[in-house]
Amino acid sequence: MLEEWRGNLWMVVEFSIISVVLWYAISCLLAAAKLYKPSEGYDFTDIYVADLRWVQPGSPKYIDYGDNENTTALYLKDMNNLLSQLNNNPYVEIVGKSINGIPFSFNFNGGQISRIAENGDTLRYNCNYRAYDSNAIKALRISGSKGESPEEIAECINKGMVVISDYDKSVDMQAGIVDPDSFINRICLVDGRNMQIAPVKANFLRRVDYEPNDWSGILLYPLVNDETIAKSAIIRIKPGTDLQFKESMNGDVMRVGNSYLSNLQSVADIRETVQKSFEIEVLKQISTMAFLLLLVFLGILGTYWFRTQERVPEIAIRMTAGAGRSDIFRRLLSEGMILMAISAAIAMIFATLIIKKDLLTELEGMSLSDEIYYYGMLLTVAVLAAIVFLGIYFPARKAMKINPAMALKDK
Repeated sequence: MLEEWRGNLWMVVEFSIISVVLWYAISCLLAAAKLYKPSEGYDFTDIYVADLRWVQPGSPKYIDYGDNENTTALYLKDMNNLLSQLNNNPYVEIVGKSINGIPFSFNFNGGQISRIAENGDTLRYNCNYRAYDSNAIKALRISGSKGESPEEIAECINKGMVVISDYDKSVDMQAGIVDPDSFINRICLVDGRNMQIAPVKANFLRRVDYEPNDWSGILLYPLVNDETIAKSAIIRIKPGTDLQFKESMNGDVMRVGNSYLSNLQSVADIRETVQKSFEIEVLKQISTMAFLLLLVFLGILGTYWFRTQERVPEIAIRMTAGAGRSDIFRRLLSEGMILMAISAAIAMIFATLIIKKDLLTELEGMSLSDEIYYYGMLLTVAVLAAIVFLGIYFPARKAMKINPAMALKDK
């Protein structure tokens, strides 16, 4: 009896440690699963982007504009001629320009738009700013949250309106921030200026598939005048012409006057590069989880196999006394589940203390919220219960096939 109690005590200790480790691994996977959502709101297939750059005075390649003081206007003229020439490329469908608007790039430029409500309250909405002209909207095929076409969004941009996006509804809004519907088709304060918010709302645009939602939504700023020098060209090519397009992008087509294109790359390549670190972290967690589950299963299976083998005479006596196989299995299973439940309770106490002390708040940019931890607890108990069931089932099944007389004789 004493040996059995000692064995049970060590199993409780073992289960408790396993439960905490398993709980943390499951929580990390839940965090990654909650973050993951394929990027929506635009179509990045057949999209190339390039930096718009200018040769600076003093460079041997600089073309002197003469005594003209309006150098910015001449830069813009060169840039527009370059984009026009690019638009005439036989493999190009449409070319737009942008500032901080390349998909899958970490643009941290943003702020709040606000307005005063009828009751005097100040309504605020956090936004990540991206500036586009109408052609860039069409190239990226940015659509509306109610099915509005890219052309409708582009028309609002052409009229100088600000288009705000929907937000990620799977993430709670920050305190004091309201949903974007309160701003639609109203005059609001944007960067210290009163601007018209468009009557249409864009779909939520994610920078990467695994990114936490640091902002409520996206603000599409109109880039419609000839006073602002764009930073990027957004190019949609015709489907199936990648090779021909890249071969055509050389020589003078890359430069007009003092304006030139550099760093040409596809958005698909940018997406793969940017998300690689996230995907490696997720794969690492999945591999760790799978290895841990295998070790836990083999450990529990071995432990219960040994315990069940030691109890074969007891099983034989019970079967001789008339106990059915189902009765014996239920007894063994209930003992295992009770030990697992005690261990899980102890582990969850430690897990709750860890949560309350905020010892684990973030892993590789993945927010580990209390909600994720508590769901992780439930899944941990469920996984352990399944492993205990399998760990008891196989050795118990084999033990109950032994002839009771032979089992008692061997003992």
